Amino acid sequence: MTHSITTPASHTKPFSEQASLQATSRLSKDDIQQQKRGELTIIVLTEMNFFHFCGLGLEGVANEAWYPYSQGLLFEAVERYLVAAKVAQNVVSIDQPRRNGASIDYRVRFNVFSTDKKRVSVRFPVMIKHFGNDTQCLSVDELTRALSLNYRNKHVSIMWFLPSGITSTVYVSVAADGGISDCYTHHALWFVMEGGCIELATNTGAI
Repeated sequence: MTHSITTPASHTKPFSEQASLQATSRLSKDDIQQQKRGELTIIVLTEMNFFHFCGLGLEGVANEAWYPYSQGLLFEAVERYLVAAKVAQNVVSIDQPRRNGASIDYRVRFNVFSTDKKRVSVRFPVMIKHFGNDTQCLSVDELTRALSLNYRNKHVSIMWFLPSGITSTVYVSVAADGGISDCYTHHALWFVMEGGCIELATNTGAI
C-alpha cells in the first residue's frame, strides 16, 4: 500500500493523451456495484500533482478530468473523491503496478458504496469509548477515520450529548478491513452531522 510516490521523468504530453495510455480493463460503475470489494486504475502525474480515474463515470468527457492532490497525500485524495461520488465506502489499498512514460498507473482497491446502510445522526463532539482507549472526534471525517484506523476488530460505543443534556449512545463493530456496522443489527452505518445539510463521509478509513 502506497501513500507517497516518486517523481517520474518530465511530463511532455497533454492530459487526454496521458489518459489514452491506460491499457487495463475499465470497469463500469454498474459492474463495480455488483461486488462488495471494487478495483480501479488511476493514472498519476507526479510532477504536476494530478491524477485521473479510469472509468466509473469520473474520467470526464474525452478523458479530460484530472484531480489535484497534495504531495504525499495521494491516498487521502483518492479516497475523498471516491467517497464523495458514492462509489466507495473507503479505500483499502493503493499499489503501483507499472509506469507509463511520464505517468504512473496505480491500482486502487476499495469497499463498494452500499445503499443498505443505517443512517446515524450524531452531535459533535463525540467520544469513542473502548475500555479507557477513548478518542474525542469533532467531525464525521475524524470519527469514521478514527474508527477504521484505530479500532479494527473491536466493538466500541460512540457517545454524544443531546441539547437536553442527555447522553446518546450507539454501539458499533469495526471489521478487519475498516468497515463500520451496528453491533446488533449488523447494518453498515452512515454517520452524518446532526442538523447538517451535507453527508460528509461513510465508513472512511485507510489501511
